[in-house]
Amino acid sequence: MKNIFYCIILFSFSCLAQNKDLSLETFSAYKVEQIPYTENCKNVTVEEQTNCLIEFLREHLKKNLQIPNEEFETLSMSRINVSFVITNEGDISGITVESPENTTFKDLFEKEIVRVLELAPKFYPGLQNNNAVNVFFKDIISCSLIKKENQETNQDIIIPYVNVNNLITEPTFKSCLDLSDDIFIQKECFEKQLNKYIIQHQIYPKEAKKNNISGKVIVSFVIEADGSISNLKSRGPENGQPLIDEAERLIKNIPNLVPGTINRKPIKVRYSKIITFNTY
Repeated sequence: MKNIFYCIILFSFSCLAQNKDLSLETFSAYKVEQIPYTENCKNVTVEEQTNCLIEFLREHLKKNLQIPNEEFETLSMSRINVSFVITNEGDISGITVESPENTTFKDLFEKEIVRVLELAPKFYPGLQNNNAVNVFFKDIISCSLIKKENQETNQDIIIPYVNVNNLITEPTFKSCLDLSDDIFIQKECFEKQLNKYIIQHQIYPKEAKKNNISGKVIVSFVIEADGSISNLKSRGPENGQPLIDEAERLIKNIPNLVPGTINRKPIKVRYSKIITFNTY
C-alpha cells in the first residue's frame, strides 16, 4: 500500500478593502501597479508577471511541502485559506493560515505551509508610483490523502501538488454536483448538507442523557469508490461510548454519496467529521 498526498493550489488576489488591518503602505495584489516578482519572472512582460509569480509559488510549494508518513492516517480533504504580505524589501511576512476546526491535520498542515512560505527566496518588491510597497496576497489550498494499492512497492509517496487540470473531485452529494462545477462550492455544499443530515437524524442516547454525558466525537471514515462508507475510527469523551455509537450510526447511514475522483476514476478518500452532543 502506498500513500499519495495531493494538494490543489488556487491563488486569488484579495481586494484591499477586505482586510482592514493592512497599513496604508500595503496594497492588494489585485490593485498594485506592479506586483512582486522573482528572478525568473524578470524578463517577462508586465501582463505575464502575475501568472509567472503564481507558477513560481506553486512550484515552490510542490518542491518543499512535506507531511510525515506517520500522519497519513489522520489526513483528509480540506479547504485552507492562506494570506501573506510580500514586503517592500522583497520578503514574505505576516503569514496567516486558517483551516476548519474539524480538519484532522489542522495544526500540522498550517505549520508546514508557514515553514515552506518562509523558505521562499527574496522577491523584487511590488511598486506603486515607482515606490516599493507591501503587497497583500490571499490564496486557497485544497488537500487530500489518497491511498492506492501498489504491487511493486510498499513505500509511501508524497505528491504535494497536482495541477487543477488533472481533474480531482471530492466526495459529495449529487445535489452538490448539480449545483456547480466549482470544487470549493461543492465542498461547502457537502459540508452544509452533511451538517443538515446530522441535525435532522441525530438521536441523543438515553443512557448518555441520563448520566449527563456530553462532548464531541471525532469520526474518521473512508468514502469508498462506490460512495459507500467504511473503516470508521472514532474518539469521544470519557465514558462516552453511547455517543460514539450514535455518531458512527449517523456516519454509516449517510445517503447517496458520489465518490471522489482523479482523472474521472473513482477513488477511496478518508474523511473526518466532528459530531457534538450537548445535554441542554
